[in-house]
Amino acid sequence: FDFNVGYIGTAILAVVFLALGALVQYGSPETVEMVGGKYIAQLINMYASTIGEWARLLIAVIAFMCMFGTTITVIDGYSRTNVESLRILFGKQESSVRILNIGMILAALSGLAIIFYFNNAVGPMLKFAMIASFVSAPIFAWLNLSLTKHAKHSVKGGLLWLSLIGLFYLTAFAGLFIVQQVGWLN
Repeated sequence: FDFNVGYIGTAILAVVFLALGALVQYGSPETVEMVGGKYIAQLINMYASTIGEWARLLIAVIAFMCMFGTTITVIDGYSRTNVESLRILFGKQESSVRILNIGMILAALSGLAIIFYFNNAVGPMLKFAMIASFVSAPIFAWLNLSLTKHAKHSVKGGLLWLSLIGLFYLTAFAGLFIVQQVGWLN
């Protein structure tokens, strides 16, 4: 139940923030800053000028809460995903809380290393995140599909074919993307 509430609530908030971003930033004559601190200040100023000065502190608190919540969610979710993926890849029956805690520490340290490496360059950092997500998507899709092969509720029929087509699609486009990035298509 709590997962569904969180999932639906997050989806609704995502649409609300997308709409707010489109209404406030799209069509604005201001150029979006690509440096972290400047972007946050610009975002708060844009919302405060649209909603009113009374909302400046509220917007800053909400922005901080969103970033903090996202950070906690990413550290937890990414660690659990990686630990479970490694468990499946190495054929282990169970993983321990200790391994999950180590995974969380490694995820947090890796995130800090990436942030320090890109040193407030939001554009290149977003490009890195996009490439990493895009290239790793087929791996996680294959791991998810492999979980359903031997499960009590295995995927069958049309849903299996849709899953296989999706896996092929992700793999083909990730491969095409890598080939394009290497420069073999130019």
